[in-house]
Amino acid sequence: MKREIKFRAWNEEDKVMIEGDNLAFEQYAPLVDQLKSCKHIMQYTGLKDKNETEIYEGDFISNGHDTCLIIWRHDLASFALSKNGWAYDHYFGEAVDPGYVEVIGNKFQNSDLLRNK
Repeated sequence: MKREIKFRAWNEEDKVMIEGDNLAFEQYAPLVDQLKSCKHIMQYTGLKDKNETEIYEGDFISNGHDTCLIIWRHDLASFALSKNGWAYDHYFGEAVDPGYVEVIGNKFQNSDLLRNK
């Protein structure tokens, strides 16, 4: 199975998420100026939630009881789950089966969820 490499970006200035297809610079040249305002580039984890929604770094996922933030851990070279109260972050694939969770937002458009993380 080949790994799908995709990205999205949060445009801080306009407060909009630019989805991966629109990051193809040569096809969307008018967006280049808009992309200059992007401070946060997020990578697709390669996983989908129970609703077939793609899960990206910066997304909040929930199993109905707990809410976790998807982060990239440079020191572990891996996506991980982060949650208040945990002593350490957990590897995404080991800690939870993506088929049993759903994306409920992201840290830019749903910052209120950060308090509950």
